[in-house]
Amino acid sequence: MELELIFCEDSRCFEMHIVAYNSDLYNNVSEAKREVKGLAIIAVFIEIGRKHDKSFHYIAEQLKWVKDKGKSRRVDFFSFSKLLPKTNEYITYDGSLTQPGCFETVTWIVLNKPFKISRKQLTQLRVLYHHRANEPGLPLSINARPLMPLNHRLVRTNINTRKRSRLCTMEREMFYQVNGRYIKLR
Repeated sequence: MELELIFCEDSRCFEMHIVAYNSDLYNNVSEAKREVKGLAIIAVFIEIGRKHDKSFHYIAEQLKWVKDKGKSRRVDFFSFSKLLPKTNEYITYDGSLTQPGCFETVTWIVLNKPFKISRKQLTQLRVLYHHRANEPGLPLSINARPLMPLNHRLVRTNINTRKRSRLCTMEREMFYQVNGRYIKLR
């Protein structure tokens, strides 16, 4: 199995993408990203917490070896499940890559809870990508992806939308309106 970690940051949130390819059908990520059902991406929001995460620290140490484009590092005996928050709830949809090419070959899985790292770990990532200390507006990478059309994507979830939470709700207002052409007046 070949995995690729992508870290995204904008002014409001941090995100980690764990990218895997369909090794039953394709030989590598480069081939799979151009083909139907080629990739699965697990998107995990990252939240700044108080505790230093040991699993994330291990991955950050490995990233020091892959600073240049096209480099890779073999990581044996590491379970990527350690980088996932403890949740069984997610949303999923068929979508596209976030990088130019934007191939619509990805099954996205977005977890509903964040993974927590320390502020020091975030600083280490910024230094790794930019060789500079913590600067609040400094992005981890340039993501030049244009806004893509929805193309009638269906979003699926196993999140209980009837359960109320003070943090977030899945409630939505729904209504139906009859098209006037179909009303018969007597």
